[in-house]
Amino acid sequence: MELPKTEQEGHDHDVCPSCATELCAGHILDWGKKYKPENPEQYASAYGWPAKLCGSKTIGVEISGAYDGVCYWQCPACDERFHRFEPNSRIHALVEQHWSRADIENARAESQ
Repeated sequence: MELPKTEQEGHDHDVCPSCATELCAGHILDWGKKYKPENPEQYASAYGWPAKLCGSKTIGVEISGAYDGVCYWQCPACDERFHRFEPNSRIHALVEQHWSRADIENARAESQ
């Protein structure tokens, strides 16, 4: 599942399609003003500004041994999972296997 963009003017943040939680963690330039007041634009540009306006609350999940970096995203409010990679990619397939194993383990734990 892909995270859709909101239609609000001046925002480029996401909302969770499962629970509708707004996933904007604040404007990136505001972070720059707070953490690097002498050069906020330089700080913000490291996080994708100006093309990207909002930081995200979305959790990036890494699978050890599958990929060196975020393999999929997860909503912090409802735990819904979202693919990062295209369906025909090797990493997409590894994520699907990981989710299947995790779902089986969770079902076992809940039944005990």
